[in-house]
Amino acid sequence: MNLVLGTAQLGTSYGINNSNIVTNEDECVDLLEKAWSYGIRFLDTAEDYGPSESMIGKYHTRNPEQKFNICTKLSGRFDNTQETISERVEASLDRLNAEEIEVYYLHDFELCRNDQIMTALFDLVKRGFVSRIGISIYEPDELKYILDSFGSTVNVVQIPFNVFDSARWTESGLLQRAQKLGIDIFVRSVFLQGILFKNPEDLIVKKLGLSDICRKLGIISKQTNVSVEELALTFVRDIDAVSAVVIGSETSDQIKNNIDLLSSSTNWRDTDRNQIIDLSRSLADYSVDPRRWNEVLS
Repeated sequence: MNLVLGTAQLGTSYGINNSNIVTNEDECVDLLEKAWSYGIRFLDTAEDYGPSESMIGKYHTRNPEQKFNICTKLSGRFDNTQETISERVEASLDRLNAEEIEVYYLHDFELCRNDQIMTALFDLVKRGFVSRIGISIYEPDELKYILDSFGSTVNVVQIPFNVFDSARWTESGLLQRAQKLGIDIFVRSVFLQGILFKNPEDLIVKKLGLSDICRKLGIISKQTNVSVEELALTFVRDIDAVSAVVIGSETSDQIKNNIDLLSSSTNWRDTDRNQIIDLSRSLADYSVDPRRWNEVLS
């Protein structure tokens, strides 16, 4: 399984539990150099992630023989026509100092309903600017639409998936269907922006209705002598249909730690996994959807 380094942190603050920001060019390049030395070969970015693409380009300029496979995303904020999409891909390639984008995502699911946009993406593949087409989504119904509408012509789908947000994905049958079609499932939000590391009695955790599942995860951690972090990552790792995990890091130590956790020998007991899935089934939608947290936390 690939570990994809998320780069939203390159110049911006991301995640409810993160305080470190990699701000200047030297820090960003150093972090990426360390990632490369640890065996990371895929980066996840977007034109909406502030200076992230440009920082990756700075790294490529300094390290022309060590170029990452780039996964970046088309924003839905603009007027997307076939001509403007082509121009924006070329602009991303210029910022990234790259010849090709490995996975070019639609950052907004609704964009895939636009035939003109999809035609533009297929054309970019034919022209050699893009290797694979991806769509970043939030809901199982969106994955069903993609499978029904595009089959294997969409190559990668990125989903939020973690111990708290598992039942709706594992019980839908859609991940297995995507796997049979040869579609790679890339998973983000494995740590739910750091919320699962918080104390069950934390006010934010309580407001989000996550205290019980946080408490249960803590109990499993103590019983198995495995950290919550390792449990969260191995839970996702062991889903057969998952091809890659996207995790952001602010330090090289975090990158190395995630690599080590991903290759650990930890295996969940079936009873523990089933209990967590049962608890996740009862959670409100807003609990596991960071887009809606402001509704509860404001």
